Amino acid sequence: MKDVFSFSLLGEAPLRVIEAKEGEVVTSRLLWYNKGEFMRKNLFKNKRITLVGLGRYPKGSSFSSAEFLLRQGARVTVVDEKPASELPAFSMWKKRLPTLTYKLATYTKADILSADMILRAPNILGHHPLLKKARARKIPIHTDISLFFLAHPSVDVGITGTRGKSTTSALVAAILRKHWKSVYLGGNISVSPLTFVHKLRSSSHVILELSSYLTESLQAVHKSPHVACVTNVYRDHLNVHRNFQEYVHAKEEIFRSQQKNDFCVLNADDRECVRMARSVPSQVIWFSRSRKNTKQPAVFVEGLSIVFRDRRGNHAILPTSLIRLRGEHNIANVCAAVAIATALHIPNSAIRKGVASFRGLPHRLEVVANKKNFQCVNDSSSTIPDATIAALKSFDEPVILLFGGNDKKLDFRAAACVIHEHATYTYILPGTASSKIKRAFTSVRAPFTSTLSLADAFSRAVREHPAGTILLSPGASSFHEFENEFERGEAFRTLVNTL
Repeated sequence: MKDVFSFSLLGEAPLRVIEAKEGEVVTSRLLWYNKGEFMRKNLFKNKRITLVGLGRYPKGSSFSSAEFLLRQGARVTVVDEKPASELPAFSMWKKRLPTLTYKLATYTKADILSADMILRAPNILGHHPLLKKARARKIPIHTDISLFFLAHPSVDVGITGTRGKSTTSALVAAILRKHWKSVYLGGNISVSPLTFVHKLRSSSHVILELSSYLTESLQAVHKSPHVACVTNVYRDHLNVHRNFQEYVHAKEEIFRSQQKNDFCVLNADDRECVRMARSVPSQVIWFSRSRKNTKQPAVFVEGLSIVFRDRRGNHAILPTSLIRLRGEHNIANVCAAVAIATALHIPNSAIRKGVASFRGLPHRLEVVANKKNFQCVNDSSSTIPDATIAALKSFDEPVILLFGGNDKKLDFRAAACVIHEHATYTYILPGTASSKIKRAFTSVRAPFTSTLSLADAFSRAVREHPAGTILLSPGASSFHEFENEFERGEAFRTLVNTL
């Protein structure tokens, strides 16, 4: 083994960072926090718990919460405003969890206000009228994430942000798995951590991807992860949050309960992240796509390397040639992941191996196929205009763009300017954002055609162009035609396979 570099983020005596030889596993010697109690048993026994919102997925927030609470001996009632006939997942729920009490379309105030605790699905707004009344009666309101923190108080890493949080979370997991054997990834990445809470041991390490709906629930338990990360903050979900300030405040909950021995990884290129740093109670580590003159430790790109800088100088972590992801925005995601790994004292060898092995996630600039003179790229997870802008800038050649969907009270004017520059033609998908998008396109004279569906848009793109890159990067939510962006991406994949 050999020393890679020494540094101290606490200003205490530096700790030796060691790099393992091939095949060796080295346990980190840096443990600033007590992993705590790994499973609090009987915490919910005989408690009357109402779950608001019947979810769709067997590993999602709602179903996993109900399953977990039943194992804990709780008395669980599930309520939903829709009848069973409008809930495709109900048959799965009834088959797998027959002992639950189901009140669909017929629940009353008493079903919620007589509970010892309320659990809300991610799509249930925190300012729902009945939840407001529950708060007035001091009834605890949780999500599966705050519930997880009650059962397992120690979380190694939590990652939030408007864009990049899924990619960064998955990349951090890939890096940590090159060093530690027991690494779990959950949260907004479609797997509730309650699905694996019973498997956790003292040697386990947990990474959570957290949306604004989930971070705001941390306030209920006054908990934060040991290493918190905010990738960036753009205007989003303004159809859910009452204003942008409320959205930002929800994001800030990820670090609000941290202690001085914890870490907060922030984007030095993002104005909101820079502002957030003033209220961070822990130690800040910055990341950036360019060198920044900050007093705190930072990870940034210098030349052809990603570099970590502390008070002792610069330390090259890995060459950028190892990165297999497209786009400058993904360089930022890699820098964020490196900063998180550095805070956890992961050896350079594991960081390099994790980055080199990571090829990205589905629905995020995913090349589906090259067929009949067309390269077809699935970027369905781009649900805000800023994400589409980043996607377009990752291509050297102009693209044929499939764009649009439902409105989240966002502005499309800046996106229209970039699209006019980077897209040869745009097919606008149906949805409540269509009229706003068309006005923005008309103002900059960007060519477009309105379409009836994703299938119609794809068919026109293939029929009306001899060749090129067809990019699905909608810049809007999918709820007009699909349940979510993943279903939209799979529909695109099916269309491509029919070429």
